[in-house]
Amino acid sequence: MTPLSWLKNAFALDASPGSEVSPEVDALLNRLICEVMRRKLEVPALMLLEMGRPLGNLSAQVLHFVQPIAGCLFNANELQFWASFLERSDALKLLADRLESQARPSYCMQTSHPANSPEPACLAESLSEGSRMDN
Repeated sequence: MTPLSWLKNAFALDASPGSEVSPEVDALLNRLICEVMRRKLEVPALMLLEMGRPLGNLSAQVLHFVQPIAGCLFNANELQFWASFLERSDALKLLADRLESQARPSYCMQTSHPANSPEPACLAESLSEGSRMDN
């Protein structure tokens, strides 16, 4: 071992980070994406994700730092999840790619809404629940 061989990979990032996510992570990501789509904020969310990609790890550290205080106002388990999720080097890219793929018209047409309107399936479910609550 040469004296500088240990330094070779000291600052290396994963060349191909795994994009596999657990079912719990998948459910929380889908919930976030459905909420963004329900509010019709896909474009601002994508812009924010793309601009904030270099600051992903920093935002994870900020969440870890404010977790004791923010845990009083928000769900502490979800804060912990988002902090650990943002520590992944591909977290914001994964979130942006998912949001972009689900915001496409091809995804939005796969709905059970009777009028076949261009709303995603998660919105069609919430709309049907809302109409049942009105009756």
